Amino acid sequence: MNGTNLMMIDFSDNSLQGRVPKSLANCVKLKFRNLGDNQITDVFPSWLGTLPELEVLILKFNNFHGEIEEPQTGFEFPKLRIIDLSHNRFTGNLPSKHFHCWNAMKDIRASKLTYLQVKLVPYDVLGFTYYGYADYSLIMSNKGTEIEYPKLSNLIAAIILSDNNFVGEIPTSIASLKGLRTLNLSNNNLRGYIPLTLSNLTVIESLDLSSNKLTGQIPQC
Repeated sequence: MNGTNLMMIDFSDNSLQGRVPKSLANCVKLKFRNLGDNQITDVFPSWLGTLPELEVLILKFNNFHGEIEEPQTGFEFPKLRIIDLSHNRFTGNLPSKHFHCWNAMKDIRASKLTYLQVKLVPYDVLGFTYYGYADYSLIMSNKGTEIEYPKLSNLIAAIILSDNNFVGEIPTSIASLKGLRTLNLSNNNLRGYIPLTLSNLTVIESLDLSSNKLTGQIPQC
């Protein structure tokens, strides 16, 4: 695939198999990518981190597996705001060094409210040429409750890594993502204490750490 002008790819809710084609790295304008609810078998496509405009990455309900590689340059996924890797077979530690790279999630408030949109091809009706934009929409689920976002504003930041086999401790680097609204790490094999630094997530609206093996005390809010 060499769609250098592609801004959105949505192949969700199909029966797609095989691996994610690396030719998608040519889609340098890509902002939204949804491959959720398929039968894709692959490791985490870290090479997508080179896409400079990617904001939304949905890979939920597939057969992705293995450990998530550490970033190579420290500049991977610079504009990523929503990532959903839930219901796969990922293993190893949480990708703590990736959290350092996700700069778009570090902003608590945007200076201007915007929405993720794609410009439509102009079309003619009765001799008049119309121009417009289409809004990206997304459904995110949490504990069986589906929340539909008919528009994706630049205020939404979410990390959903639930229902995998991640191990180890919750990295303190998550606390640097101060713009997070949703963090779901439930149904893994995480151990250790809940980091006190999570109290730095001052705009968090949904925090789910259930069904792990965490110990210690609940941090102060």
